[in-house]
Amino acid sequence: MASRIHHHVIDRLALLNSVFGSLALYPQIVLTLSTGSSTGLSPISFALILMNNIVWTLYGLHRGDTPITISSILSGIASGTLLTLALL
Repeated sequence: MASRIHHHVIDRLALLNSVFGSLALYPQIVLTLSTGSSTGLSPISFALILMNNIVWTLYGLHRGDTPITISSILSGIASGTLLTLALL
């Protein structure tokens, strides 16, 4: 089932939100890599976020909803990276 493209302001805002929301964890990755410290990162939090992103990715794929799928994949990559950094 393909998603329908709407041209309402709220639909455009939702698309924009999915882009910015999916990039929210990337500054934390940059900071963690640049400082070499993962102090303060909670593995449990990032594991839960990763599981949540996996479910949203599957849902987005099932519904044919590209914005949900893309934002969930980007968030999943970020949360998976931070989980890995927290565990190392």
